[in-house]
Amino acid sequence: MRLLHFLASIPLGILLASCGSPTPSLSLSPSPSPSGSSSSSPTPFPEAAVPLYFLRGSTLGVSHRMVSTADGYPLNALTALVAGPDATETAAGLGTDIPKGTRILHVRVTGATAVVDCSEAFLQDITSRSVRNRVSEIVYTATSTSAITNVQITVNGSTPSIPGAPLNMSRTFGRSDFLDTLPPIFLESPAVGDTPTG
Repeated sequence: MRLLHFLASIPLGILLASCGSPTPSLSLSPSPSPSGSSSSSPTPFPEAAVPLYFLRGSTLGVSHRMVSTADGYPLNALTALVAGPDATETAAGLGTDIPKGTRILHVRVTGATAVVDCSEAFLQDITSRSVRNRVSEIVYTATSTSAITNVQITVNGSTPSIPGAPLNMSRTFGRSDFLDTLPPIFLESPAVGDTPTG
């Protein structure tokens, strides 16, 4: 289930693209770290709940985490994803195949397609199975809103070469490409991080 309240953190350009209006590409890069020399504290950006798709064993599991809206969606969610599960998520059995140190360098959204550029660490110790896990984590997280349906992953701006990989990394991927990474019963809500009600 895709959650409508996530749309509040989606840039206007993406929403227009989903409605079929002609729009230029939307380009997102991580915000620079605030300088320590500033005499005044920067105004903090509000946070929004976003779904992050980690692994629970060999299948996907979901967490809802509050993240800053400073970089816009899906960059803010993907940045949180590659940083790995936090203590609460780890305690709930969530993990990741994305190597520690992986960074999201850039996200370009054109229409319903997001091109996600990762750092070189994304390829560390990659295997035929781990590449599917890593790509599925990114694809499911980036497509949490109906405005984005397809994702292409690049590394340092280029299509990665992965000998023996079961995926053609030059193409775009959607959720339907990774149905084998879902558990038999896949509930996206409630998820890790949700506050129990009732």
